Order: sequence, then C-alpha cells, then structure tokens
Amino acid sequence: MTNVGTTYATSENTVSTPPPTISNEMPPPHTKKRRNRSEVWKHFIVLSEEEQKASCKYCDTKIKYNNGTSSMHAHVSRCLVYKRQRTLSSTTSVEEHVGSPLIVKFD
Repeated sequence: MTNVGTTYATSENTVSTPPPTISNEMPPPHTKKRRNRSEVWKHFIVLSEEEQKASCKYCDTKIKYNNGTSSMHAHVSRCLVYKRQRTLSSTTSVEEHVGSPLIVKFD
C-alpha cells in the first residue's frame, strides 16, 4: 500500500509528500559510436551506416553487419577472389627465389 500525495500531521508541522512524477520521455539514444576493432574490417568498405551494410573489397558482395561481424568473417573465409589473390601473392614471392642456385654438399 503506497501513500501517494498524502499529508501527514505531526506535532511540530505538517509534512506533505508530492505524488511521484512519471515521465513518458525516453532517455537520449547512446550517441558514442564504437570503433570497429575486428580485423575483418580491412577486407570491407562500409556502404551504409543506416542499413548497416558493407561491401567486400575483392568481389563486391554486400554483407549486413547488424548482428556483428561473424557473417563478414565467414564471407572472407570462402571468398574465392580473396583466396586467389592470396595464393598468387605467395607464389610470386617463391618464384623470385627460384632462379638462385641451391648448392647441396653430399658426403
């Protein structure tokens, strides 16, 4: 049982408790934006902040990131263009060293 807006009389003076104020206003939205810390952001370009979509830098596939970056990680792991670029860059560095002679001493 609550006593809202009741007046209590004491021997010294009268004490009145005002009714509680109830506000229908929502608190302001969280305005501080988090920094994208995931390594997967190196492979994507943000298209729309409102729709939360990003585009793959290699194959231009659009990915939504509203629930986090797990769908972006999955895409990079299966992106054929990215895999092809990785394998080409690793083979070119090996081909540069192919021309150097390899001398093996056999006893």
